[in-house]
Amino acid sequence: MLTNWLLNSYFRCPKEWAVPLGMVPVDGDASPGKPATDASPGRPATDASPGKPPTDADASIDKTLQKGAPFAVVYARTLWRNESFGKKVRALLSHRWAPSGEQIQKSAGTILRTNVFGGPEDYGDYLIQLATWHFSREWRLDALTAADREKINSIDVFTGLTRSRFKDEHYTPLPLWLAKRDPNICALIFPMALKAPVIAIRYYLDIHYAYTFNAVRKARHSGGDALISVMYDLAFIQQKIAVAFHEYIRLLVHVRTRNNRTLATNPAVEALRQLDNVITLLQASVEKIISFVGVMYGLPLAAGAAGAAGEGFYAKNLEILQKELPREVLQSFQWHLIEEFVSPANLEALAAYGNGLLYKKGTEVFAPLHEQHARNTAALLGAMSLLTDKLALLDPFSQQEQKDFLNLYNSLR
Repeated sequence: MLTNWLLNSYFRCPKEWAVPLGMVPVDGDASPGKPATDASPGRPATDASPGKPPTDADASIDKTLQKGAPFAVVYARTLWRNESFGKKVRALLSHRWAPSGEQIQKSAGTILRTNVFGGPEDYGDYLIQLATWHFSREWRLDALTAADREKINSIDVFTGLTRSRFKDEHYTPLPLWLAKRDPNICALIFPMALKAPVIAIRYYLDIHYAYTFNAVRKARHSGGDALISVMYDLAFIQQKIAVAFHEYIRLLVHVRTRNNRTLATNPAVEALRQLDNVITLLQASVEKIISFVGVMYGLPLAAGAAGAAGEGFYAKNLEILQKELPREVLQSFQWHLIEEFVSPANLEALAAYGNGLLYKKGTEVFAPLHEQHARNTAALLGAMSLLTDKLALLDPFSQQEQKDFLNLYNSLR
């Protein structure tokens, strides 16, 4: 209360600033996109919140970036708390305090790296540059249908809420660290930039779905409606898995900070239910990824039940894909990532967790389930990479797009 009074009434300082991606420091620079000045570190975000996606009406968002770019909300109270004792005393005596543009930008960079991009293990250093490039380009989403735009709005709102959950750095077990697992996985990301741009892979596969849906429509893929419908489902499944893991850790911390380490309390039981939810979502993801690849290549697949009851349909559809997909696809690294997750052996492991093993072993199951989510995310990345290849055949890159992309690739640090 005292801090809020000091900032709002004594110093008359803005409560918060919304800092767009283009003004976030890259590799320690204070001004990757614009010069940092005390007068314009970002605009005061009177209505902005981490859970609210940017809109054209939001005056706090930099208009030089395309709609949908990630942004960070930096709170004045956080910057005041980090000031040295000497600076606080001088500010109180002079009745004046305001953070510098560099302070705000550096704080915004920390927020975006924690909540969205991650570090080297998440390929975050490159993805933040790739995202800045993507949202600074000139492109139009003029091929989308009204139904597509409704889906995109739903994804954007949910993504904003999901990102706002990952503000607490104490939840260290959650990052997937795909770049650390296999650098070849991240090599798929750059060619995807012109058809299905990847924003982040820290907690789940975060893709710019508005641009991707538009690319599908522009390419006039015969299964466009079905592809967009499945991508829409997969976008929510990915985030719901990450949220369930987040809730599990939060509830576990709640139990342990109260010196109750048993698994019989309500928060602990609810934590295990979150893991049970993860199993169901992972099984649903298997079905959707198989369906996604089938639609992509125009292969008729059988429809079946979700969860453990649908294992027979999964195996049958997987067999269809293995027989009917082009040889170059079956020999690709992308298919290897997909097959690793949707293989019968992996499905049996998932089913085992759902058949009581979860409640017998409790917290021991977290690590293997998180490993399953990493495989799931890598598989989806592989499928989206295959989609990029397919769309590039139907709607080839223009010479200008190729030139822009090569300039980006050569300029990355």
